[in-house]
Amino acid sequence: MSSRASSSLTTMRIGVALAAATLEVAVMAFFGLTETHHDILGIIGALAVLIAVASAVLAGPLVGCLAAVVGGIAFSGFVTAWGDTAPLTATVFSVVIWGLSASLAGMVAERLRHQRAARRAAEEEAALLHARLEASLLPHLEVRHGDLDLIWRYLPSEDRLGISGDFYDAADTPDGRLAVVIGDVVGHGPDAAALGAMLRASWRALVLSDVAESRLVATLADVLAGEVSSPEAFATLCLAWFERDGSRATLLLLGHPAPLLISGGRVEQVALRPCPPLGLAGAGECRTTSLVLPPAWSLLLYTDGLIEGHLGDAAQERFGLERLVVRLEAETKDQAADELAGHALDRVLGAVIGANGGPLPDDVAVLCVSKAAGRGDSATPPCLIAKAPTDVGA
Repeated sequence: MSSRASSSLTTMRIGVALAAATLEVAVMAFFGLTETHHDILGIIGALAVLIAVASAVLAGPLVGCLAAVVGGIAFSGFVTAWGDTAPLTATVFSVVIWGLSASLAGMVAERLRHQRAARRAAEEEAALLHARLEASLLPHLEVRHGDLDLIWRYLPSEDRLGISGDFYDAADTPDGRLAVVIGDVVGHGPDAAALGAMLRASWRALVLSDVAESRLVATLADVLAGEVSSPEAFATLCLAWFERDGSRATLLLLGHPAPLLISGGRVEQVALRPCPPLGLAGAGECRTTSLVLPPAWSLLLYTDGLIEGHLGDAAQERFGLERLVVRLEAETKDQAADELAGHALDRVLGAVIGANGGPLPDDVAVLCVSKAAGRGDSATPPCLIAKAPTDVGA
């Protein structure tokens, strides 16, 4: 604690003690004008204890004890005429009782203050630990890939403490394409987050090793099977590979929401072959889908938390895919652009959170790959625009 803060605390405690003692003396002086000393003893004694306890709680046990003693002495003077109308031993005994009561109350209050301070420190440490854990689980996207722009957002739900099974990543392949992935491990908490981080790391290693798409999925399935013992554990994935010039994409969907293609002011869900989630039978036999892309476009990959928010706190109806499409179309039409900008994506996420009436019930991960109008191959490709995750609707 700094010297200034310590001085302020000392000044506050002295002020509380003086105020309590002054109030106690004033009350005792008022009641000392009567002749029923035994009644006064009961009333003033109760008031003195209350004032002393309040002083102890606010300023500490020592100050509370001093306030009680000062009040007791004042009581002795005004009520007993300085010992003439009551035995001195009774007065001294009452002063001791008040001082002990105030000291005990002050010690209890001080113990409670220490416990609250320790609890706050533990909560702050836990929040810092979860923030560091979240930062270590999220990828550091610094991708440069031709004419393609990349933006992403990650919104953990409020009660997950920043960790979840939602994950995303992007990497350059050895053959010059851009590979991206977004996934969602069933469940929440540290176990799901650890499994999601392992799947993301495994995916990146396989992509950088130039493993074929079909073999990549089978290997990820083996990784998942080796890490979990429950047959009910699975993960949904959306994988995509983009050509350098942004003219074509290859997609693979494993039980995950299909991505949304934004182009020409329209938003459409990409029609892909449905495949079982990773970890269930048949996932390794899934085939990719080739997609020819327009000159300017955005492809939005997301986890289901984006569309599963409610319409208000008490509503059972979900936000749903249709409302998301309408909102995205409004953003792209207002901006007269075919690609989805980062600020427009933030407004969409804010609208989803606003419709829910607060933080979303599930975690949300969003990854958007775009090609702006007029961009083409060049000798020196521009930097890929990578925007860090932000808190939306906070």
